[in-house]
Amino acid sequence: MQNNEVNGILVVYIWKDITWESDSVYIVDNNFEIPIDTTLTINPNVIVKFKNEAKINVRGKLLAGATEQGSVIFTSIYDDEYGGDTNSDNSDTLPFPSFWKSIHFYESSVGSILDNVIVRYGGYFNDSKGAIFGAVNVEDTDISILNSSFENNLMAGVQLDNSNSIIENTLFDNNFNEFSFMNNSSGLRLKNSEPSLTSSYFENNYYGIYITSGSCLDDLSGAIWGIGDNSNTIDIFPETCLEPETP
Repeated sequence: MQNNEVNGILVVYIWKDITWESDSVYIVDNNFEIPIDTTLTINPNVIVKFKNEAKINVRGKLLAGATEQGSVIFTSIYDDEYGGDTNSDNSDTLPFPSFWKSIHFYESSVGSILDNVIVRYGGYFNDSKGAIFGAVNVEDTDISILNSSFENNLMAGVQLDNSNSIIENTLFDNNFNEFSFMNNSSGLRLKNSEPSLTSSYFENNYYGIYITSGSCLDDLSGAIWGIGDNSNTIDIFPETCLEPETP
């Protein structure tokens, strides 16, 4: 439906398979859920804007983009670069990392795909609750992340928790925000996960990849580290994961 306070379509819930149509702006307020056995398809050239601390919980299936005809954008309602001045404040408010929380994929969200998406200004950190979310969280399932970009997010562009997801031809850029040693932001944050990385770039992040638990990745050949002005502060943590194995 149309909402008088924002220039877009305010979405509250879905209960059946649905498609968000191209050339539209959708507004997510609070916690939006894709239920089990339900598919949300987002067509190219859709902009999804989040209100403060909003998130998407994916318990069914999310199919976003999957075409070269245009990107799907996930960003803050304050981000006027995409979709214009959605909150009608004449650019008085500016987006910032952690404005919205996350797109969270749960165990039942098998088969979800993010293809040709741009994800900006998400992520969440609450020290007192021990809560850390990347802008995209994948927990106890595997999804495909293809031809995409994650930029200006808090804690991580993507966080994988017990997930061997596919990440291909994807850019992690300027996920940098610096807090304490253990909580600096990263492009990709891993917890007991072994993703398949192909032709993916890590530039201008504090950590390119941060491994919180589990072993080093067996194959880093698909990770391309920024150099010069595009360098990460630290490409991978623990840094010993970059050292060749001793024969």
